[in-house]
Amino acid sequence: MTETAITVRGVSAGYGATTVLHDITATVPRARVTALVGHNGSGKSTLLGVLAACLTPSDGAVEHAGAGRPALVPQRVHIPAALPMTVRDAVAMGRWAHRGWWRPLNRKDKAVIAECMERVGVAHLARRQLRELSGGQSQRTLIAQGLAQRSGLLLLDEPAAGLDQDAQERIMNIIDDLAGDGITVVHATHDPGAARRAGHCLLLDDGRLVRQGPPDAILH
Repeated sequence: MTETAITVRGVSAGYGATTVLHDITATVPRARVTALVGHNGSGKSTLLGVLAACLTPSDGAVEHAGAGRPALVPQRVHIPAALPMTVRDAVAMGRWAHRGWWRPLNRKDKAVIAECMERVGVAHLARRQLRELSGGQSQRTLIAQGLAQRSGLLLLDEPAAGLDQDAQERIMNIIDDLAGDGITVVHATHDPGAARRAGHCLLLDDGRLVRQGPPDAILH
C-alpha cells in the first residue's frame, strides 16, 4: 500500500476577498511524482502555496506526514542585470532554512551545495552569473536550491514551462530520479505529456478538484 505524504481536507483558499480554491480534498502519495494539472488560472499555483504553507487556507486543513519542511521551487524569475549572483550563490540560499542568511557556510553546507549542483547538472556552471544562464540552466539551478533545503517534499511550479524540448526532458528526468530516491515531488503543469509521466495526478478546473488518481484514469 502506498503511504500518504500529504492529506488535504476541505481546503478553500485565496487572496483577500477572492477565493481561488474551493473545498479541495485530496491526497499526495509519498516518494512519488504528483502532477497538478489544469489550465492557466485553474488554481495550481495557489494549491502549491497552500501545500508549502506559504498561504493559509480560509477553510480546511493540510496534514503533512513527516516529510519535513516543504521546499518550494517557483517558476523562473527575472534576474536584474546589475545583481551579481552566481549559480553557487543561488544554490547556497537553500541552506538558509537551516542556518539563516547571516551565518557563514560550514563544511557540511558546502558539501550539500556541491552535491545538489552535481545532481542537476550545473556544477560546471557554479561560477556563472545567473543572468548568463539559459532557461533550462536557470530552472535546474532553482531545483538545486530546493534540494539544498534537504526536504523530503519538493514542490515545483511549472518547472518545464517555456523550455525547449531537450531542456524539458532533462528537467522531467531529474524529477523522476528524485522520486526514485524517496523524495515526494509535486509539480504544476498544463502539459499532458508531463502529467502522464507522474504516478499520481490532481486535475483542477476553476479552483475545484475534478478528479484524482493515476494519469491514465483521469487524463483524456
